[in-house]
Amino acid sequence: MDFSPYVQQITDPSPLKGVLRYWVRMTLSEECQAPTSSFPYASSNKITVNTLGEDENPISFVSAFPNPFGELLHLDFRETSETMKIALIDQCGRQLIEADFRQTSMATIPTEMLPDGVYFLRLSSGLYQQTEKVVKMSRK
Repeated sequence: MDFSPYVQQITDPSPLKGVLRYWVRMTLSEECQAPTSSFPYASSNKITVNTLGEDENPISFVSAFPNPFGELLHLDFRETSETMKIALIDQCGRQLIEADFRQTSMATIPTEMLPDGVYFLRLSSGLYQQTEKVVKMSRK
C-alpha cells in the first residue's frame, strides 16, 4: 500500500529533553467518515531533542493571532525575509486557503467564508515547516 499521500510532519510544541521515542497510530478514513483502515502503533526512530541555544528554524518566529479568530487571522513574521507559504487546512485534511508572502513582517488572511471549527495553519519556508492549530469562532 502506498502511504506517500498520508505522510505528515508532526511537531511537538513541548518536547522533553534527551533521546525520545514517539509512538504513532495511523488511521485512514474517507472524507472525515469512520476509519476504513487502522494500523497498529509503530515506533519512530530515536529522536534527540536539543533545547539549548537558539532555534535555527526561521518559521518558529511566526505567530498567528488572535486564536480563536473571527473573520480575520493575522500573522506576525518576526525576523524573516524569506518567502513564506501559508496553507489553512480543515480537520479532513482539505487545503482551503493557500497564499505566499514575501519579505513582509505582517499579513492578514480573510476567513469570513469559513465555518466555525478547528483548522491547521501550515507555514513553510525552504526546508522548514511548522503547523499550528487555530480555531475559528464567530461572535454571535
